[in-house]
Amino acid sequence: MGISAYPPATQFIDENGSSYGIKHISNKPRMIATPLGYEIAAGNIANHTTIKVSGFDTSFSTTVPIDISPFVGNVPVRDTAAQRWVDSSSVSDSGVAAIDYDSIATGGSATTLVDSGRIFVTDDELNLDDIIFLPGHEAIGIITEITNETTLTCAGGFIDKDGNAVTVVSTDAYKALDASMGGGLLVLVQGLDSSYAEQSEFVLTNGTTAVQTVNSYFRINVFEIVIAGNAAYAVGNITLSHSDGGAPIYSQINAKDVKALQAFYTVPAGKVAYVPSWSAGGYAYDDTKAEFRVVRIALAANVSTLSRLLTDSKIEQDIMIVQSGIQHVKFDIPLKFPARADIRINARAYNTIDLGAITGSFELWLEDA
Repeated sequence: MGISAYPPATQFIDENGSSYGIKHISNKPRMIATPLGYEIAAGNIANHTTIKVSGFDTSFSTTVPIDISPFVGNVPVRDTAAQRWVDSSSVSDSGVAAIDYDSIATGGSATTLVDSGRIFVTDDELNLDDIIFLPGHEAIGIITEITNETTLTCAGGFIDKDGNAVTVVSTDAYKALDASMGGGLLVLVQGLDSSYAEQSEFVLTNGTTAVQTVNSYFRINVFEIVIAGNAAYAVGNITLSHSDGGAPIYSQINAKDVKALQAFYTVPAGKVAYVPSWSAGGYAYDDTKAEFRVVRIALAANVSTLSRLLTDSKIEQDIMIVQSGIQHVKFDIPLKFPARADIRINARAYNTIDLGAITGSFELWLEDA
C-alpha cells in the first residue's frame, strides 16, 4: 500500500494552542481587520462600553467658559463641598403623564400580566400600545393584546433598565400608562453616587408635579426619555434639580427633545475612559472658543475647595475656534482618563453679541480599571 505524501502546511492556532480554520477565497486566506471601536460596539469585547456624549447651547458668555448644556450656566455640582451630594433630586414635566391603572398583579409570566380584579376587555381607557410599568422591577412592557378579561399580553416581554427580561408574578405592583398622552412618561436617570459608583433608575413623571428619585446623585451622566406619549418627545422642559422645583438644576431635557444634550461626563469608579475624538460646531456673529477640558477632583467629603487635583491625574485641555461650521478633532493616540475624571466641553464668545448656537460632542469607551 502506497503512502501518500502531503506538502508542508501552515497552521493557525489560537492563544491556547488550538488550531482553527481560516476562511479563504481561491485558496488565499481571507483577512478582515475591524477597528477596535467596531468590536466594542458589537459587544465582542467583554467589559468594554462605547458612549457618545453630545451637548447643545444657545447662551454664551464673554467672561467665563460655559458648559455646553440645555440650561444656562455651568453645572453647579462642583461649586462647594455641600453640593457634592444631591439629596433630593426631582423630575418634573410640563406635559401630562396619564396613569390608567395603578394596581397589583395576581399573576403573570414573561409576556403576560394577570389581574383578576380587572375586566380589561370592557375598559375603554386601556388600548393596544399602552405601556405597563413594573416599579418593583423597574421594567416596562408594551401591550400587544388584551387576551381576555383579566390578562394583558406584552409580546416583547418586560425589560428592566439594564436590558434584562422580567417575569411578572403575583403581588407585583404595576401601572398602565396611556400612550396617547404627550410628554415624557418615563425617564431614565443614570449617574454616580458619592463614591462615584454607577447607579440608575426609572422615574415615572407626574405632569408638573415633581417626583423624588429613589437614589441620591453626585453626578448625572445620562438623563433621557424611555417612554414618550404620542408626541414622541418632551412636551415641556423636564428638569432634574436639587429639590422640588428648586435650584440648582443638574440636568434638563428641553421641550421637543428626548434627552439632555449635555457635553459632560464623569468616569465611574472602577473604570478607565479612552477619548479618541471630539467635535464642536456653531453659528454666531463672531468666533466662539470651544474647549475640551478634563479635571479630576479630590474625593474626600470635607474638602473645602474642589479645585485641588489629585496627584495621579492631570488637567487636559484642547481648544478649537468655531464660527459657522463644525470641526472635528481626532487624536492619533486616544486620551486616557481615570475614574472620577470630569470630561466636559465649554464654550466662550469673543464679543458681547451672544446670539447663535453651539454644539459639542465627544466619543469614549470605558474599560475596567
